[in-house]
Amino acid sequence: MSARLTPLSFGGAAESPPPSAPSSAYGEAVRSPEPEPVSHEFDAVVEALLRAGQARTDILVREAGRPTRLAPYGIALAATLERGDDELAAGRLVVLHDPAGQPAWGGTFRIACYARAGLDPEMITDPMLPEVTWSWLEEALAEREAEFSALAGTVTTTASARFGQLREEDDTCEVELRCSWSPAWSPDDPAAIGAHLEALCDLMTMMAGEPPTNGVVSLTGRVRGDR
Repeated sequence: MSARLTPLSFGGAAESPPPSAPSSAYGEAVRSPEPEPVSHEFDAVVEALLRAGQARTDILVREAGRPTRLAPYGIALAATLERGDDELAAGRLVVLHDPAGQPAWGGTFRIACYARAGLDPEMITDPMLPEVTWSWLEEALAEREAEFSALAGTVTTTASARFGQLREEDDTCEVELRCSWSPAWSPDDPAAIGAHLEALCDLMTMMAGEPPTNGVVSLTGRVRGDR
């Protein structure tokens, strides 16, 4: 499970009216939207998540932006598991908050989660791999006592072979999990909030084949041992 991950990659001038044109030809000036009022509930969640991330010594967790396209408030946290120069696993936890709530969420918060890890080539064809990965996510949430509802997602496995000028590079095999759920937490309970980030970090560790924590069997052991 020491396969190296493929690096992740993320990622005009405004038109002005001609001097001779009256301003009325362009309509009324567009005003910038009013900033969202401060949400003390969301701020408490952010503080709890950042503290939970700082407490991890095996995984680097950092803030990766404040997405607000799908909800008035949001925070993205990026996580990486490295050993030496190799990146063994990568993850992202995005927490969205809409004080008015959204019907599909069943509440005012929604979490979107992403995790991927490199695999040994002989594991990529194992038919149990997607099911094991998903069940391990559920177990990680349960072990951390992270309460939630409406869990949904997908597991994808990929194998990439290099040809031509890329032939000198190693082939890569990866498993990727994308999911979302509605957390059930109280802003006054930092441990309950941090448990959701802890579950993601635990998932990444197990996907990378690192020693298990909280009594959960690693992905390598589950796939190979259940045959």
